[in-house]
Amino acid sequence: MSGYRYFIEFHDDPSSYHAAYPLRKKSEAFDAFLTFKAYAENQTGRKIKVFQDDKGGEFMSNEFTDFIAKAGIAPRHTTRNCLQQNGVAECANCTIVEAITAALAELGLPHSFWVEALASFIHVWNCLPSSSLAARNKATTPHKLWFGVKPDLVHLRVWGCHAYHHVQCDFRGKLDWHMIPCIFVGYPVDYSGWRLWDPAERKIIITENAQFDEHYFPLSKLATGTPAPVHSPSVISETPPSSPTMLDTQMLDLGGVDDFQRRKRCLSQSASCCGNHVRALFLPLDSHPCRCHTRLSHFPPSPHAA
Repeated sequence: MSGYRYFIEFHDDPSSYHAAYPLRKKSEAFDAFLTFKAYAENQTGRKIKVFQDDKGGEFMSNEFTDFIAKAGIAPRHTTRNCLQQNGVAECANCTIVEAITAALAELGLPHSFWVEALASFIHVWNCLPSSSLAARNKATTPHKLWFGVKPDLVHLRVWGCHAYHHVQCDFRGKLDWHMIPCIFVGYPVDYSGWRLWDPAERKIIITENAQFDEHYFPLSKLATGTPAPVHSPSVISETPPSSPTMLDTQMLDLGGVDDFQRRKRCLSQSASCCGNHVRALFLPLDSHPCRCHTRLSHFPPSPHAA
């Protein structure tokens, strides 16, 4: 994910489902929309009917406007200095950026990990109750409305915690270490497992066989404990749900819970506390029409490669 500086976020109004795509340039917004449109319509079987944005330059290009018109999608733009007309997307981006900032600061990870933080936050957020759905008497989650099945919480881990990757026997000598200490940084979309960061080799590892110490955060400046002892590895294989018709979109310009029971209680509590639920899982312990809303933000470039 080297070189990403922006992300674009799409919000589906009927389900409150969120999807975000990292971008290297603002001009990639159109390609991101095409990717999202194909994915959304394939997953839901419905067409996007309305697309709302903040009238940013990336949404007003001839290429973008011509495609919207030919696809039969009704465009809606905010008027000048009237951000509240795109309030859903504005609030969503504020929540996302604050969560990423808090996670990186508290866990001690460098800013280059913002893309990993973004993907993990969106993944968890879609599994939690939504206050907007509760207001419409829908006691469910965006994931349930989007995919038609309840989200599986077994694979969730506290982001940034200490993790041990089990090295397969054909990649090590008989007397070599069987485990590699890593940092948990996310959930791969196209694999069944987890994404771990190996600080020694400076590379991302995708694995289905790992152990997690969710009480220890090796890079956190606030960490005072020591890693838990490593026991024999256990193989756990989960398939994280795939990453989104009214749709809300915004593009930003930027230049946990430690056990399964806590996670279950998190989902069973009132949806009005959704923001707290997201942080509990994401941070360490202590025939509806389709429509889109949009806007843009900026992170520092990501130097490490995944």
